[in-house]
Amino acid sequence: MKKITALFTLALAALAMLLPAFAQIEVQLTPNRTDYVAGEAVLLNLTIANHTDTTINLDNRPGHSWLNIQLRQRGTDGMVMPTGSSRHAAVSIPPGSQRSIQLNLKNHYALDMPGAFTATATILMPDCRTTYTSNRALFNVTSGGTVRAFPIQSRGRRLQASCRLVRTAKQEGLFGQVIDLDTKRAVGACYMGRYMSFMQPRIIMDGAQNMHVLCQSTPEFFTYSVMNNRGQRVSYQLYKRTGGPVDLVSTGKGFRPVGLVPYNPAAEAKKERVRSTSERPL
Repeated sequence: MKKITALFTLALAALAMLLPAFAQIEVQLTPNRTDYVAGEAVLLNLTIANHTDTTINLDNRPGHSWLNIQLRQRGTDGMVMPTGSSRHAAVSIPPGSQRSIQLNLKNHYALDMPGAFTATATILMPDCRTTYTSNRALFNVTSGGTVRAFPIQSRGRRLQASCRLVRTAKQEGLFGQVIDLDTKRAVGACYMGRYMSFMQPRIIMDGAQNMHVLCQSTPEFFTYSVMNNRGQRVSYQLYKRTGGPVDLVSTGKGFRPVGLVPYNPAAEAKKERVRSTSERPL
């Protein structure tokens, strides 16, 4: 019994000595959303907390990046291979503080097809030996449902520009997406606006291959967005209902919403406060 007690005491002592070392750096990785549309920016927040009494300077070394992101597609074997550089700007973290960095995985991985993914971040300390690894960040890449699609051609490529309906964070949103019809891979995608099904969205493709989307986002507010043929959002404007029918019409030189006026938050704040989350525009 004495031998067992002694061994147990030694084990506790060893654990107590190890705990401070593991607590020196804390790394958290959190996706901005749980669902992304194939082709859009996949944003994750990396937070590094310094629990030591000295400043930690994280910088790249020859042949080594201080930050590495490992990405795995769930349900498959092996890691997802990166397509871009994994080097990141240097970070300095004073003692007892933390730094947060936003990472765009699209810069490093071809997230252009639907799938379920797990990402982890590994920090390499200045001694080039010690590492700290984050939690597992889970997210999905989806294509959602097609609201309307337009076949187009650009620089000899057969493309499809479409407006897609995706549910994110318990809300429905409209996204624009451009895919290559030959490879079935997304060229780009972007958020177009929160969507409420009170009004059928107005979706128009102009002669310059820009897709215009007007949708109702709250009972009072509407979103008007434009996406180019590369899947990039080029404009985004909130509008407020003025009364009468709401529509998106051609002016001969472009398109404009009718029955709406541009929303000016500063001017509106002087008139009234938005009291309900359901009334807040996105």
